[in-house]
Amino acid sequence: MRADRRGYLGVLPRFLVAIVSSVCTGLPRWSWDTLGDLTYIHCANMTGEWNDAALQVLAKKPFVVFEKNHKLFAPPVNTSAESKIVESCRLVKAINPNVTCLMYTESDWARTFYSLGHWFSNNPANALQCPQGDFVNTTDVESLKGDQPINGSETFTYNFLAYDFSIDEAREHWISRVTDAVATGYVDGAFIDGNRGGFSSGILGPCTTAKKAAWAAGLNESVAELARRLGPNATLISNYPTDEALALCSGGMMERGGAIKDVIAFGKKKCGLWNTPCLLDYHAQYADRSLQGAETAMANFLVAVNEYSYFGIGGGWGGPGPSACASWLHEYPEYSKPLGAPLGDAAVSTGTDGQPAYSRHFASGTTVYSGQFLPPIPPQRPQNHGACIFWSDGSVTGNATRCPPKRSL
Repeated sequence: MRADRRGYLGVLPRFLVAIVSSVCTGLPRWSWDTLGDLTYIHCANMTGEWNDAALQVLAKKPFVVFEKNHKLFAPPVNTSAESKIVESCRLVKAINPNVTCLMYTESDWARTFYSLGHWFSNNPANALQCPQGDFVNTTDVESLKGDQPINGSETFTYNFLAYDFSIDEAREHWISRVTDAVATGYVDGAFIDGNRGGFSSGILGPCTTAKKAAWAAGLNESVAELARRLGPNATLISNYPTDEALALCSGGMMERGGAIKDVIAFGKKKCGLWNTPCLLDYHAQYADRSLQGAETAMANFLVAVNEYSYFGIGGGWGGPGPSACASWLHEYPEYSKPLGAPLGDAAVSTGTDGQPAYSRHFASGTTVYSGQFLPPIPPQRPQNHGACIFWSDGSVTGNATRCPPKRSL
């Protein structure tokens, strides 16, 4: 690390390599008390700071992730996402210091939403060129979507270069963006996006085989070095959760959800340099679009959930104005109902469609079912699948007529 570089937040990192402790606290807090205790939020308010109501919801969560375009249109406009995210994390932690607050970190485009992106624009020798002399780049458009125009404009166009992880200095700056943020004491790690197929990326299309291999090796080493410097008390989440990434990170995201059997299997893994339980960031994509979709997603998650598996319902990754992230911030009534620890793994039987059917019971007296329990109608694509939660307070989530009756405990 260059001793004269002051970092992207104007401070020197407090440490280079953390001392390994005997107790790893790098995973977000965990409680079986309610479904809400298992939920997270991953979103950006593009136009400004969270209001008080949003901050109160964020402060309830085990962890939150602030996306790349967080406060993009707040001063200074179109830059400095690092310091903007740090400030939002500070506000959340002022309400609840036990929230794990993460910075979105990309591994493809050097977006000028961040100060880091401007550094790459000003130092293009560190950006990806395939072939040499031809910069890999992209164009992005972001809109205020009806919010107050900035200097008469509601839409902004951006041009981004790409990171070249085969270059030492590029790797160092990418790593230091996160370590500088964590050094403030308000950010607890990073959500690392863009990993596709074992430290690869779609941006490498025009590159030679040798360049692709060097880039992938460089990204692998960058994530490994970031994990080493942050130590076991930081949280790193990889999207996607490839085996290579899970060997270095605290866990991974299932961005488009996943099958019940895959969620169950994920919870049995160990992750990261310190061989801790794997964090599962389960995104129930599109579940916010209908009540049935949300209810089904909740039931499917509960029959599969293990410790350190977290559940998120939200459409999109950011938005402008007072309604920004409304679907993520929505508190379903199920979130506050008593749950309790499971009395064991899900029981698996064979449904009427020949596929697995699941049931699970929790200490509160809550029972969850997911499967085909009725004769499938129509046979080829049944529309009467059962996904039900019989809560201990007597209420039911889902269509109870499609599930077996609640078991008495």
